[in-house]
Amino acid sequence: YQATGKDTYLDFANYLIETGGCKNGNLIETALENIKKPHEYPSKKAYEVTSFFNGVLGMYRLTGKIEYLQAVQNFVKSVQTHDLTIIGCCGCDEETFDNSALSQTEFKNIMQETCVTVTWMQICYELLCLTGDINYANCIEQSAYNAMYSSINYPMNKDVYFLPDDNTERIPLPFDSYSPLVNNRRGIVPGGYRPLSDGTYYGCCACIGSLGLGLVPLTGVMQSEKGFVFHIYETGTVDTVWRDRKVRFAMQTAYPQGDSVKICVATDGEPIDMQIKLRIPDWSVQTECYKNGEACGRIENGYFFLDGAFENGDELTLTYRAELQAIPLNRKVALKKGVIVMARDERFGEAIEEKVALQLKDGKPVWEETENTAFQAKETLAVACENGKVIHVCDYASAGMDWKNEKNKITVWLNCEGE
Repeated sequence: YQATGKDTYLDFANYLIETGGCKNGNLIETALENIKKPHEYPSKKAYEVTSFFNGVLGMYRLTGKIEYLQAVQNFVKSVQTHDLTIIGCCGCDEETFDNSALSQTEFKNIMQETCVTVTWMQICYELLCLTGDINYANCIEQSAYNAMYSSINYPMNKDVYFLPDDNTERIPLPFDSYSPLVNNRRGIVPGGYRPLSDGTYYGCCACIGSLGLGLVPLTGVMQSEKGFVFHIYETGTVDTVWRDRKVRFAMQTAYPQGDSVKICVATDGEPIDMQIKLRIPDWSVQTECYKNGEACGRIENGYFFLDGAFENGDELTLTYRAELQAIPLNRKVALKKGVIVMARDERFGEAIEEKVALQLKDGKPVWEETENTAFQAKETLAVACENGKVIHVCDYASAGMDWKNEKNKITVWLNCEGE
């Protein structure tokens, strides 16, 4: 909005309404050419700015004016380029845009607010509904399995907060507020902390966290004009209706761990003609699709398209394969297996700040899955280093959950030897 000369978001919103999204005959897309990076905005609060653009998207729904949609798509593309971190959140300077795509390797005591994670997922969900662009589903998955799931506080009855105002020991809220990436712990402080009259307290991240969780199944299976679209795969059932016919999809999978998704189709009798689209995970190095054991589906725009009649008992299988990648940035390195970001955790008994030289084979880290006897995690890997040493990492969502442990720091970005 800086390019329009308007001083506040409200003025800019009124400007959009009054002009239909144009200035001197040019689209908002043209007006925004002068300000592409969110951390250069006059206001950098990531949650609030993203919420504003969600409002602009609401104006598009009301008016149908394409300029509003283009403005929001430009904003999301800019965030994705300049301010989205490896775990799918933004704002490494507390909750403000700060060119996080680059700054995420730096230590910050408070960074990446859960409110930002959820609002980012929300705007991507709205754009996915409106455009069907698979990029938005990929973004939601990245945030969900890393930043969002890592914010869930469990087991709540074993950990406490020590509030800065009175040092009172209290049970934590359902969702944690901030997500560390460099040598820090969870549960530092509840974001938006407000004491209540009954002696309890609450905060903004605890309020909005349930929306983030709700967006996962809403994204997971969606209805299209021709049938159903699967974006995120979780074990469970979907009971729905297609053209007055009842249909059930029962999924079994360890996704994004494991190597396959099985979807059993149940109809109310006769076969049902419909289209089923299965999203191909953008991180999978080899993905195949089968119907009753036979390869099927045409690939288009990141999906397997399955058309025709589906009978009661038909079984669809999607196979995938994740590789462990070493991602370098600012003379540091992070490990990512498929969509899952891996983290070092002090509970392994290792010095997480030490410098490492990962052993590589064909450009990929050498690793093996291993049992985690130190704490509960969804996935734990032993990763080889050049000096014969082995370091241990686990999925980011499981890392650092024991707040009372004196050794509870985690890190995603590893220091590299020779740097």
